[in-house]
Amino acid sequence: MTINLESIENVIMQGMRLTREKTISNFGIAKSLNDKEGASIASQALTEVDLHNQETILVHLFNHFPDLAISVEERTEDPTEVQAKFYDNEGKSDLCFTLDAIDGTYAYKNGIRNDYGIIGSIMKRKHDNVGEFISGLLYFPTHDLFLLANDSGFFEIQEDHRKKLDKSSALVSDREEYSAIFIHDKKRLELDFDRFVNEIYSTTQMVLQMIRGEIPGFLTSYGHVYDQAVGPWMLSKWGADVIYASGIEYGELPFGDKIIDGERIPPRDRKGLLIVGDKSHPLFKEYVKHHVVD
Repeated sequence: MTINLESIENVIMQGMRLTREKTISNFGIAKSLNDKEGASIASQALTEVDLHNQETILVHLFNHFPDLAISVEERTEDPTEVQAKFYDNEGKSDLCFTLDAIDGTYAYKNGIRNDYGIIGSIMKRKHDNVGEFISGLLYFPTHDLFLLANDSGFFEIQEDHRKKLDKSSALVSDREEYSAIFIHDKKRLELDFDRFVNEIYSTTQMVLQMIRGEIPGFLTSYGHVYDQAVGPWMLSKWGADVIYASGIEYGELPFGDKIIDGERIPPRDRKGLLIVGDKSHPLFKEYVKHHVVD
């Protein structure tokens, strides 16, 4: 499949912007679709706005690029009509669109912070079920702000004005602590988690705060490809150092969902602790010592 990447990026941004009015109007009042006792935190955070945004973006994308594969967060077991049509492209397309229709739903529905956002990416298959990002997009509805990364660099887009950003011109955080909110199985890492920045609710927030010099970096592990893996890749285009504590080269990730015993499983990054920041930071080398692989 030959597709002009800029064209598909523009269509994704159009689709994301179509969700803005409904998303903003429900900030702080969106209701969870599953508040039942015993429900997981993730299912309690799911709102009707998540589903609306995902469907709106997918419908718009399908009208322009119906041949893509997809990996999305919601309705993986009961896909909508357009979602099912995209799923039919699995194994046929070498390009996969990933989507988290609201990253930071907990903060969004409770009105805690307005830097929640939408995360999208385009992955290209390298071989078998392995791929790599070729484009990453964050959209912040409250600010009508896009962050875009691709091989040309890292860009801020607002009111159709595009500005290239990089670490060399960014503010330097005066905080020592990294964020370690998105760490899987913290008990296996000998880290003092009380010292980390904890008022973080989303990947979109971490990326925005990092390029603004509000945090020096963050740690993540075992994250879903459709959200937690996108941010670090985008920041690598901004100029951040992004490495696995194990020394494994950063870049290749699982491509597309897996079907296991009839269940659709969106992919995760299983290469262990990922460190995003600046190698010159006094704690960066300390974090490298904490190697965990599932």
